[in-house]
Amino acid sequence: MTIKIKATQIGIKKPIEIKPSVDLQIESSKIGRMMVQANVDSLRQQVEEERLKETEDSENESESTKTELEKMEDQLLELEKQQKELDKEKEIVESSFNFLKNVLGLTDEQVKSAHRNLADYTQLMEYVSYVVARIKGSSDKQIEALAKKEEIIQKEKDPKKD
Repeated sequence: MTIKIKATQIGIKKPIEIKPSVDLQIESSKIGRMMVQANVDSLRQQVEEERLKETEDSENESESTKTELEKMEDQLLELEKQQKELDKEKEIVESSFNFLKNVLGLTDEQVKSAHRNLADYTQLMEYVSYVVARIKGSSDKQIEALAKKEEIIQKEKDPKKD
């Protein structure tokens, strides 16, 4: 038995056939966990930012009394935080492409093609999620139905759509 993985999203016209195995399940679980952790980290950051917004008014009053050194230290902390976030994103992207290369048996040229064909980080994560779902036994129809359901939920949550 083999699983056919659509690869047009990464610039490969024909589906890639892979044989299910325990190794693929383990690799899928590892990358899936990494992606969930990235979502958890992102949500934590959003919660932290909301908390900071709530306390910002009181801090703005004390901001004018901060010394230049304290302001510089605040900027340094913010830049270090941004650097850690970028490093984490880079690690996830590299791990994702390594996962795709190993699981789908991609050549270096096909990996380069995937780099060029995936528009952004979100598209990469969606494709990796698709591959993981296929390896875990979901059919293309099930994945499409779940994606449509998620899209509906997101539209309902998005206040800009109102």
